[in-house]
Amino acid sequence: MRKLVSVVTGTWQRHELLLEAIENVRQQEYPNIEHVIVSDGPDVEFRRLMEQQSVWSPTIRWAELGFWSSGLFTDSVSAAPFMVAQLLARGDYWVTLADDERFLVPDAIEKLVDLLEMYGVDFVYPRVEMWRAGQPQRFVIGEPTPMHGQFTHWLAKRETLDRGGLFRTHVGSATDWDCAERMIRAGCRWMFLPEVTLSHEIHK
Repeated sequence: MRKLVSVVTGTWQRHELLLEAIENVRQQEYPNIEHVIVSDGPDVEFRRLMEQQSVWSPTIRWAELGFWSSGLFTDSVSAAPFMVAQLLARGDYWVTLADDERFLVPDAIEKLVDLLEMYGVDFVYPRVEMWRAGQPQRFVIGEPTPMHGQFTHWLAKRETLDRGGLFRTHVGSATDWDCAERMIRAGCRWMFLPEVTLSHEIHK
């Protein structure tokens, strides 16, 4: 049996996008996945959807915050759902997938896991295609030399994530970048996958 991968999704009242993200994870060929989904606040429709979706594979584990934490920010998304997910996730490995992000190929997780295990590093990250909803311009982030802002969608060992510490809610939507940078400062090693395996259509 291969190591368990926790795919972690934070969401807030974007139900159609969330359903697409769930189906996207289901299409992954990696054989051992759990999908941890946390709503940034109470949401009756979210609970209804989760009760329906949780009977399917892969395993879905979910929770909702008691208040809308992103309301504390003016132009960002709170890290609070990811902090809760970090506590809930049971996987040996962890990868984030927001509700407006998608794996582009069915073996995306497998490629990341294979790279991590082949080189014995602490985390890996690919190239990611990004664009803003409704706009035609697209750009790709991800370079071999780590720099701020390119760690979105990294896959890390659980113990590596713990070395970086809990997500910090005041960081906002850059929480994954912040955590990866803290892991590097803690001495963690990384590997880069020079392939666009994920997409992020930015919705605000």
